[in-house]
Formats: sequence, structure tokens, C-alpha cells
Amino acid sequence: MHHRYYHDTTMLHPIALLALLILGAFLLFLPRRYAFLPIAILLCFIPTSQRIVVIGLDFTLIRVLVMIGFLRMLIRSELLPFRWNSMDTVVVVFLIWGIIADILLRGDLSGLVRKSGLMVDTVGLYLLTRFMVRSFDDVEQLVTAFAIITIPVAFAFLVERMTARNPFALFGGVPETTHVRNGRLRCQGPFPHPIIAGCFFASLLPLWVPLFLARPARRALYGVAIGCAGLIVLACASSTPVMSVAFGIAGFAFLPLRRQMKWIRWSALFTLIGLHLFMKAPVWQLVARIDLVGGSTGYHRYQLIDASIRNFGLWWQFGTLDTLRVMDYRTMDITNEYLLEGLRGGFLLLVLFVAMLALGFKAVGRLVRAVEGSRLDLLCAWALGVCLFEHMMNFFAVSYFGQATQMWFLTLAIVSTVAGPLLGRQPARRATEPDLVPAT
Repeated sequence: MHHRYYHDTTMLHPIALLALLILGAFLLFLPRRYAFLPIAILLCFIPTSQRIVVIGLDFTLIRVLVMIGFLRMLIRSELLPFRWNSMDTVVVVFLIWGIIADILLRGDLSGLVRKSGLMVDTVGLYLLTRFMVRSFDDVEQLVTAFAIITIPVAFAFLVERMTARNPFALFGGVPETTHVRNGRLRCQGPFPHPIIAGCFFASLLPLWVPLFLARPARRALYGVAIGCAGLIVLACASSTPVMSVAFGIAGFAFLPLRRQMKWIRWSALFTLIGLHLFMKAPVWQLVARIDLVGGSTGYHRYQLIDASIRNFGLWWQFGTLDTLRVMDYRTMDITNEYLLEGLRGGFLLLVLFVAMLALGFKAVGRLVRAVEGSRLDLLCAWALGVCLFEHMMNFFAVSYFGQATQMWFLTLAIVSTVAGPLLGRQPARRATEPDLVPAT
């Protein structure tokens, strides 16, 4: 993946500059409930290669919009009301420790600027979402915006699929000619890799399902969005996004069993332990057998996990710069987010990363119990858990970058907001409580 070749280089197409100016103005002046729309448009239409470099500092367009968003918050005094919670703490500590570990690992401050920029892209977007999205109604507006945006994006993917030419190549940062693997075109649109594109839209699918069921007036919109996202996933021709959709379907299938999830989780854990004890190979060798679209690199992913466990002593403190030594063979493609976080910041960074997932699931669990009286909110809350589940499973097969990373932190922010303070207080609710979904 050569998605970093444009770093430290100004790359700004006139159309991207015009889009930035227009979207920045909209971000400043739109009502708060619609203010996230410009960021959603930028994520889905402009490659992450577009950036302005000033005195050695990279300002990606999403980074610029995040800063404009905070300017809006200050000008309009929209930073309050805001209640800090456990998820916020873990997210901030995760990024701070990542910077500290990088300094300790390198022995200098060379990575400080780069890590600080990534903090704006991730923690900045996370906190901005926390300020802007305050209730289920706000989440619905955000999800609806993504539904509308997905339709023209899917059309662009269809054009790429039919012509083997990427319409977004005019911006730079994505190839003009669509990559082919095992005779299948792997479309990617404005995203830095086909897998990233597929995972991005696969993670949106669960959020549209409750609204498709509960909003008859907009059912056509959500239905078309679901179909378009499915088209994008198929056009990417990658196993990971397809599996992500499958995990999403499985997640919704467990909704009627929500009160038994504790036992289901323990059963899954003991099943994995049993398989590990009785299989000839370790249980993580199962990832080598996944290949849904042909040409999957499941065996490569198995080797990564196996090598990282055997060489735990080489990276557990602060990570490592010697990836080849840890992996035992020549690869720089770490297609496992858990392993990548460990290599970046040691075992503590990995624990903090897993803690974000754990707190997210804990928050969703409490939210589900708190909104049992509203069937629509119950479905929406469960959909957030399904999104987390998709991300959790994706992390075993891919390391996020580009727009996928932003979608991950956006999901965390939404969970953190609508669940309210994570431990025991009332979650965010709607202004009205419609009851449009048949009882499960």
C-alpha cells in the first residue's frame, strides 16, 4: 500500500480547494444539527491525499475542516453543555500514550509533529462529533446525510467498475487505472484502498436498517442507500468488507437474544479455547481459511498474528521500529489493527485500544437496557453495537487508515454521546418517542 507517498507535499486540486471553501462556509453557518454534513461530504468525495503543507506541517482537508468546526463551536458557544465520560478519557489517553511511546521508541521528537496531526484527525474529529451530535435525533440526521451521499458515490463506483477508470484520480492520491486481482476489478473511488472503501460503507449499513424499518416516509431513501452500499462493497472485490456485512447481519440476528448475550459471549470464548486445545494448529490459524472473493491474503494475516505472539518480547514495551524482525519474514503490510497498535506503542497501547471497544460495548449494553420502552431507540442502540462488532472483526483482517480511521472514531463518538455518561446515568433520548417498529 503506497498511500503515504504524498505526505509532506502540497497536493491541492482546484476543485478540492473550491470544495474546501464551500464546505468550510457551510460548516460555519449551517444549523448545528446539519453542521456535520460538510465533513461527511468531504470524507466520501475527496481523497485523503489532498493537503496543504505549511512550514513542514501537513494540513489535510479533513484536518482543516475539524479546525473550522472547533472555530464554529467557539464562536457560537456550542461547546456546552458537555459532560466528560470514561470513553473520552480512554480515547485521549490512547492518543497521548501513542505520542509518548513514539518519542521513547525513537529517542527523539521526530514523530511528534506527525502524531499531533493524527491526533487532530482522530481525537479532534471524535471531540467535534461529541459536541455536534447530542441525541438520537442528531444521529438520525447524520445517518440520513450519509445515506444521501452514498447514492452518488455508488454511481461513481459503478462507472469505475464499468470502465476500469477511477473518476477520482483527477485529484491524485488514487490510481487512474483500477487494480485487478485474480481477474476481478477492485474499485476504490476516493478511498486509499479498496478494502478501506468497502469497510467504510459496510460499517454504515447497520445504521440505516432501523430507520428503513421505522421511517415509512424515507424508506425508499434508506433502501436505496443500503443497496448502493452493498454495490460498493461488491465493487471493492475484497473478502474483509463482505465478511463485515455478514457480521452485521449476524449481529442483528442476535437482537431477540439480547438478554442472553452474557452467556453467548462466554460460550464463544470457551468455544475458541476448546478449538485451540483440540486443533492441530493454533485457533488464530482459522483466519487463513477465509477467502470469499478469491485472492484473499488470509494466510498472510495468520502469519502476522502467529509471529507477533512468538516475538512478544520484541515489542511489548513501547512497540518497535524493526517490523521485519518481529514478523520473521519480509512484510511491511500489517493487516491487523490490534497488532499494528501494539507495534506502534507496545502492549499498553493495545490494551487502551481494546478498552475503547470494551467501553463501547458496555455503553451500548446499558443503552439497550435503558431504551427498552422505545422500540425505535432499541433498534438504533442495537445498531450501534452491530457497528462496533463489525469494526472489532475488521480489525483482525485490516489496519485502518484514511477515511476508515475517521469512521471508527466517529462511531466511538456517537456511542459515547447517545449512551450518556457510561456508568449508570440516563442516555440521550429523542424529543419525541415514536413507536413505529413491530415488537421483536
